[in-house]
Amino acid sequence: MHFKKEALLDLLPYGGSFLFLDEVSVDEKVDINGSFAGEGFYKIPNPEESRIMADHFPGCPVFPGHLKMEAVAQLAAVIFIAKQSGDDSVLPVLTQSSFELKTMAIPGDTLLLKATICVKGRAIEVVGEIICGANTSSGMIKGIAMPKGIFGRMAKRKEKKEQLNQTVLNL
Repeated sequence: MHFKKEALLDLLPYGGSFLFLDEVSVDEKVDINGSFAGEGFYKIPNPEESRIMADHFPGCPVFPGHLKMEAVAQLAAVIFIAKQSGDDSVLPVLTQSSFELKTMAIPGDTLLLKATICVKGRAIEVVGEIICGANTSSGMIKGIAMPKGIFGRMAKRKEKKEQLNQTVLNL
C-alpha cells in the first residue's frame, strides 16, 4: 500500500503543519512474529515554508530531534491503520520513546523513516530508524491501541473545562 501526503492527512488526526510525512509505503507481508513494517519520506522544509524551521535556530535552521521521533510515530500509526484495512476506530497512542539520535537534518534534506510494529493485545512496540544521508538514528517507541471514541470524549472534557474557566473568569 502506498500513501501520498493528501491521503495521509485524511488518515491521521493531524493538520498539515504537524504532519511529518510526505509519502508512506506499507509492506503487504507480515513476518513470522506477526510484525509488520513500512517506510516513509519527509523532505525538511525551508524556514519560509515552516514556522518550526524558522524558529528552531533562526539563521541556522535544524529539524528538531523530537519531531524526527514524532515522524516515526506517525509512520507507525499509518502502518497500524493500514494493517487494519483502513479501520480507524482503534488508533495507536504512542507515548514512550527511546532513540539514539545521530542524525542532523537541515532544510532540503530528506529523511527516510522505517518502522516495524509488533502488536500484542493493546500493547504496541515500534522499532524505528531515521536515516539522513549517511547517518542513522534508531530506537523504540511504545504505546497502546485505544478506541477512537476516547479522543472525542477527551475533546468534550476539554471544552467543558474551558467553558467552566470562562464562567469563573466572568464572575
